[in-house]
Amino acid sequence: MVARSPRSRALDWLASGWFDREFYAALRGRRFGDDVEAAEDFVEHGMQLLLSPHPRLHVVDRPPPTRGAWRRGRVGRVLADLGAEVAAGRLDPAPGVPSARDRFLDVAHRLGREGEAGPSDVPVVDWTAVAGRARRPDLTSVVVVADDMRDTIRSVRGVLDAADGRDLQVLIVDCGAPVHETLGAYAALQDRAEVDLVRLPAGVEASTGANVGISRSVGEVVVLLDAHVVLRRGAIGSMLAVLEDPVVACVQPLLLGADDRILSAGLVTADDGEPEPVLVGHPPDDARRLEGHPLAAIAADAVALRVRDAAGVGGLREDLARSDAVLDLANRLGAGRPGGLRLAPTARATVTGRVSAPTSPTHPAGRVRDPVVVRRPADTPVQRWSIKLPSSPGPAGDRWGDTHFAEALADALRDLGQDVVTYRRGAHESGPIWLDDVSLALRGLHPVPPVPGHLNVLWVISHPDDVDPAELDGYDHVFAASVPWSAALSASTGRTVHPLLQASEFEPPGGDSLGAQGSGDAGVVFVGNAGGGRSRPLVHLAVEAGVPLVVYGTGWEDLPEGAWRGAYVDNARLPDLYRRHGIVLADHWPDMARTGFIANRVFDAVASGARVVCDDVAGIHDVFDPRDVAVVHDADDLRRVVSEFRRTARAQDVPRPPLSFRDRARTLLAEVSGG
Repeated sequence: MVARSPRSRALDWLASGWFDREFYAALRGRRFGDDVEAAEDFVEHGMQLLLSPHPRLHVVDRPPPTRGAWRRGRVGRVLADLGAEVAAGRLDPAPGVPSARDRFLDVAHRLGREGEAGPSDVPVVDWTAVAGRARRPDLTSVVVVADDMRDTIRSVRGVLDAADGRDLQVLIVDCGAPVHETLGAYAALQDRAEVDLVRLPAGVEASTGANVGISRSVGEVVVLLDAHVVLRRGAIGSMLAVLEDPVVACVQPLLLGADDRILSAGLVTADDGEPEPVLVGHPPDDARRLEGHPLAAIAADAVALRVRDAAGVGGLREDLARSDAVLDLANRLGAGRPGGLRLAPTARATVTGRVSAPTSPTHPAGRVRDPVVVRRPADTPVQRWSIKLPSSPGPAGDRWGDTHFAEALADALRDLGQDVVTYRRGAHESGPIWLDDVSLALRGLHPVPPVPGHLNVLWVISHPDDVDPAELDGYDHVFAASVPWSAALSASTGRTVHPLLQASEFEPPGGDSLGAQGSGDAGVVFVGNAGGGRSRPLVHLAVEAGVPLVVYGTGWEDLPEGAWRGAYVDNARLPDLYRRHGIVLADHWPDMARTGFIANRVFDAVASGARVVCDDVAGIHDVFDPRDVAVVHDADDLRRVVSEFRRTARAQDVPRPPLSFRDRARTLLAEVSGG
């Protein structure tokens, strides 16, 4: 095959519409006579350097096969990939907003002018000035020294997602990353005003970059974050809460691997003087035991500290690698405050690309050091429950309804005096499960095998059509979140299947009565995602019925203007949201409706003080009064029910079933205890 000439490949690229000569010339730091000359330079040199020829095209965002073809100068393959993304609506070479192009052009000019800047161009930090600067107590600064730029972007997005409404300043310190990576980071985050990109010369050590980041912070507290760490929701607030104690010097979150088992819950000093992580391989809940206890050292991956404290000791030592420098700084700060170094057990962070050390289901052999385990006396009534979730690990799994379900159940069992840990999917059979007394499997989307040698409990909470009756084998107790399905499965298998309905973690309002319009917000509210195999017909019935509608979730591009209000609602905000609107839409998977599995959303809405418009679920009015939960079949039904609910107040004398997870926990505890 004859290789195509640079000119012919350049002409193909020009014809694609993905070439902006002024932008590319700025990145290259040179002039070109015309578009063809510039495009030839791009296909001969720029592609190998992974430079972008267009302000709306960034190599760091492309899939690995496209990036590989780009680096090899395979114009045809790259253009085919880009064409497919344009056709799918994920890319658009159109000019877009002129001001956005101007911003990218300015960045390109600055990158193209860098020349041979060296370490002498790094700002010298005046720590006295840093210590004396006025700071914002209501804002938290986060410093991320860039490493792999894709990981860095993911880490920063994690910080933004974990903000929980808190004011942030996020500083990405870029120590001379390749131009295409810097431009990609700018492109990915340029619409976030709280993010600043600090560009330093190549060759600057990461510890120096961290010091520059600290010096430019404006908050009272700074979080030093490794680029491979993704903070989870609530992590920042949990760390700040620990640091509010003036005797505490530094705080780390609980570091988890890709399977959500512990990588580090702080450090201890080993016999040889080297620090080793605590609770490696354990489920995150085991770290609760460390709350309030000083640690010998904390991990360098993520550390929250006071900026004035860091400035007072001269920041990080720049003759050390970043991780050693952070450990050294934490130790120096810990020596100056009696509370020392702490773990925030409820602050979770995932270290990308790492899993916890493997452990045997029966014994921790093979680990560097066996854990020190204090077992309870044999006659204690307290048991250790291990709840196996169907949720995926990592930040994505934090949003699953099954995750909120399991955490609420765990808290309810703890309130009853039990010791409880949870495992996400992928870690059910790993970790120190030899410590468990009861293994409770929540059967949702995925089957969970019983654990030999344990007391095994199965609770089927959803997707009944996927449950093979053979899954009951090996379980000592079986529950299901449906009265009719439990009876049918008991009859067909000969096993006793106890009905145990879903529940709510929210407390019912005490004696208050919602008026005809809720407490102020018009519009029937629905919280849930579209897509993923779900058509959500009840939402579309509401649109057809013409009732005011408010929707939160993803995949709702086809709603009438003004109906969609956001992609996510934090679980803690749901009671207030439901109560304010007064009427909640609740739909079900077809198999759950047919077999009587009433969704958790119905319990949450009623417990919050709202009423529910629901699709037809078998036996639902054997559980809920029609004055609380009305079933509709078409748009006329829905319009009539909403009108009736709006005209009347929520009745206080309606009989309501036990709604809380504490009720369910009592049932489970009584069953496994033989009571």
